[in-house]
Amino acid sequence: MSAAPRASIPTVASPRITSIGRRANASERSQGWRRTLPPESEATVFEHERTLPEIFADVPAGGIVWLTFANTAFQDFAINWAAHVYRLEKQRHMAIAALDRPFQQRLLREGLPYFAHDHGLTGDLRSSVTEFRRLGALKGDLVLRVLRSERCVLLSDVDVIWMANPTSVLGRLGDCP
Repeated sequence: MSAAPRASIPTVASPRITSIGRRANASERSQGWRRTLPPESEATVFEHERTLPEIFADVPAGGIVWLTFANTAFQDFAINWAAHVYRLEKQRHMAIAALDRPFQQRLLREGLPYFAHDHGLTGDLRSSVTEFRRLGALKGDLVLRVLRSERCVLLSDVDVIWMANPTSVLGRLGDCP
């Protein structure tokens, strides 16, 4: 029995696709959170942790880096956040700052852009005032690092659902595009 013909998938990578990420194949596009993406979107699968220099290579000076922070307790929110950012085709401009190792491993399995940002935080951020304050300092430090690289930051909590790209509205408020 012969297999049904498969749709041709272009093999020529766009100049924006690097060894850091690759386009999702048909099988990957039909699984998990990627099922929610429009068929015409080009989902990028990230096969390892991203670094800030890798993100900066995709986001030009003056561009916007989309960021959120999460740990395992909020992983479903974070994956939903990422899926909506993918729908806006900003996946190469975004990253999830993963606050614990189990969540980092989950994001790697999902092929989502993340970087480790645990810095010794414990898993209980909600009931520990000290840990929650440390998280606030870590967020501020990361935002400053991005701003010092001459990029703008769109920082949101993981329970934000981006239904439309807010940058045109936000751009009227300040110096970022």
